[in-house]
Amino acid sequence: MTADGEQRTLEAISQDPRMIYLTRLKNAGDAVVGRMTKDQKQVYEARYCSMVNYRWSELEGFLPFSHTAIYRYRYGILSALAKELGEFA
Repeated sequence: MTADGEQRTLEAISQDPRMIYLTRLKNAGDAVVGRMTKDQKQVYEARYCSMVNYRWSELEGFLPFSHTAIYRYRYGILSALAKELGEFA
């Protein structure tokens, strides 16, 4: 591929609505993770960064948090992401 072809490909990708959305979502997610408390980060990493696809209800089996606390952290994480994306105030 020529330099001109590579440039056209990069421009097409940067203008693709799906790529724009995914980039925006990644940036928002990174911002939220950077502001998480230690406990929120522990729940986030167990749920989303694990090689095992744990359900929310399964997390209380090995995390030191109650069922209620896990769901409270879940709501906080998802709420912060929605706010970062401008989905609600």
